[in-house]
Amino acid sequence: MSGLILTTAGAAAIEAAYQAGIVVKITLAAFGDGGGKPITPNPGATALVNKFGDAPFTGGASTKGMISGQTVIEARKYPGKVLREVGLVSADGVLVAYGDYPDTVLPADGAPVMKEIIINFVMTLTHAESVVIEVDPNVSALTISEADKRYVKKSGDVMSGKLHVQNDIAVDGEVSIGGALGANTLSIAKTATIGTLRVSDEVYVGEAPLMPVGAPIPWPLSSPPPGHTFLLGQEFDKAIYTRLAQAYPSGVLPDMRSMTIKGKPDNREPLTFEADGNKYHGHGLEIDGTDLGTKQTTANGAYQLKLRSYRSNTSLDGGDSSRHSIDQDRDFTDFGLIERIPDHVHDVPIGWHGHTGRVNPDGNAETTVKNIAFNYIVRLA
Repeated sequence: MSGLILTTAGAAAIEAAYQAGIVVKITLAAFGDGGGKPITPNPGATALVNKFGDAPFTGGASTKGMISGQTVIEARKYPGKVLREVGLVSADGVLVAYGDYPDTVLPADGAPVMKEIIINFVMTLTHAESVVIEVDPNVSALTISEADKRYVKKSGDVMSGKLHVQNDIAVDGEVSIGGALGANTLSIAKTATIGTLRVSDEVYVGEAPLMPVGAPIPWPLSSPPPGHTFLLGQEFDKAIYTRLAQAYPSGVLPDMRSMTIKGKPDNREPLTFEADGNKYHGHGLEIDGTDLGTKQTTANGAYQLKLRSYRSNTSLDGGDSSRHSIDQDRDFTDFGLIERIPDHVHDVPIGWHGHTGRVNPDGNAETTVKNIAFNYIVRLA
């Protein structure tokens, strides 16, 4: 299953329950064939395209920001059907969540290839505390260790360890086995469609996940794949996801939205946060200086003085001495012109000089690099 999405009707029911202080009980997992073709989950969906069955939950949990559960489809009840769609239905009949499923043919009754299909789901959810996955006590739930011994999962895990078989093995497609393989004959035979394959207790299939539990994984879709959840800073149940708790002992996943991952330097601890910032630096500012040389005033302002001598005149000064004046309107002796001063200019030295300046701030709201946005998911186990 590529991921469940919350329907519009489901979101409204959960919000109403949250406001009223009650819970939404999800009681059934419905499944169908999509009307004969693969479906694209739509938030506006209120029912499956073509439902052919439903089943109660064999396990489930609600934690802050996340719900999870498990249901088992008995293949013998639906021989020849093709599983393409899955939905979560509340006790009030509301389709709360909806998702697609890879085409899986349920074989005819009695076929030895497939007995059951186990569907596990994990879904991030606002107000998850207002949702309860109601488990049917009459349906036994498999533990992880029991499932490992009874089933070869279709979830993508690669088989590893030792497989000892006395008789011939006929397999269609690629065989990827780590470790030793002991068998009389291994041959590629006819086609078989396999969902979850039931094997005997004597055959042990180990586990070799591609990514260890706890490792952040970039994911390009808006819904996480089965068995995974987004890293949104939410709490998880350490008693249920014991291996995830080994990576995150606090029981809280990091919030990886708008975050990048950095190789840990020696002076930091794992999972510590560092805010964005620039390396300490400075900026130089230079404004070109110019030698403006010497500037000159305008070339106007010529003038000439006259010198005249007046006789002693009591009406002027009451004394006997000669007095000199310039351009007086009385009897005088004209001694002629003093040397004339022509039009001239004055030099004003300016020389080298500069100006101070200011660098105005500029840039984005935060420091970043060219990037492509992915969701970060983590495997639940």
